[in-house]
Amino acid sequence: MLLCVMLVAEVISSANAPLESADAAYRALDYALASDQLVEALRVEGNDTHTLLRLYELQASVEAILGKSVNAEATFRKLLSLDPDHLLSADLSPRITSAFFAARGWLAARAPFAAAAELASADLAGVRVKSDPMALARSVRFHIHEPKADWRSQTEPLSAGTAAARLSSSDAVWWVEVLGEADAVLVLLGSPEQPLSPAVAIALGAPAVSPAQMGGYVALGCGLAALVAGAAFGIDSAAARADYDRAARDSSGRVVGLTQTQALELERRSVANARVANVLLVSGGVVAAGGGAMWLWSRRTQVKVVPAGAGVAAVLAW
Repeated sequence: MLLCVMLVAEVISSANAPLESADAAYRALDYALASDQLVEALRVEGNDTHTLLRLYELQASVEAILGKSVNAEATFRKLLSLDPDHLLSADLSPRITSAFFAARGWLAARAPFAAAAELASADLAGVRVKSDPMALARSVRFHIHEPKADWRSQTEPLSAGTAAARLSSSDAVWWVEVLGEADAVLVLLGSPEQPLSPAVAIALGAPAVSPAQMGGYVALGCGLAALVAGAAFGIDSAAARADYDRAARDSSGRVVGLTQTQALELERRSVANARVANVLLVSGGVVAAGGGAMWLWSRRTQVKVVPAGAGVAAVLAW
């Protein structure tokens, strides 16, 4: 039994030996060696998501300490695109934390990495990468189970952000790994214990517009329409004023090129349309801004229920 425990521990510790060497070098303040080992660690085939995140954090930290601030920020962007809520230890160097917060600021204006299961057709299990700000995804590994058959796996390259695998039965279930460089696992969709099915894939892949999003669209449309109308009234007001100002006058400045009725009508139209234009432009701008804010907020607070382990998880996504 002790031998088995030792063997398991050895397998776990050597799963990515260069990463362990890099970590040891980092702790020994040998940052040059740590950097070299991290390059090798990223080349190891099949790093799981936890290992990949650990790699990115350590690599970015080493790059920051070595003065490679641009590289450090780019690596932190990779980390945060996969784990937007990632936190650093409080006792790190300002060089590291500066690069980290710069990357977080960059990601704040973008959607983090996101992928969803879809049923591409009745016999095609699909995955769509909806957001990949650092272009990390390369392929998708499908694990498919069909009645009276064992689990089988197949890897398909991503094309235009999508990949699909053929199903031979409508009762098939599956789970997938979205893969990056060296087949590192970026994200799991489903699991052997909680696999996906056609019904689940349709539910996850179906586009949904929340009431807040719809309200945002309506407010934006109304606001823009008011702005256009306001601009039209403003142009007409200016034209009426210009016609009035261009009219011929006698030596005392009285308008003689227009009848009194025409002159009064132009002046009235100019003043009235200017007032309407002001009201429409101001209100249209306010409504459009409110609609834009509502749309952004609805995107930020969108909740998606996805399979996770033995249950489901509610994911808050931008």
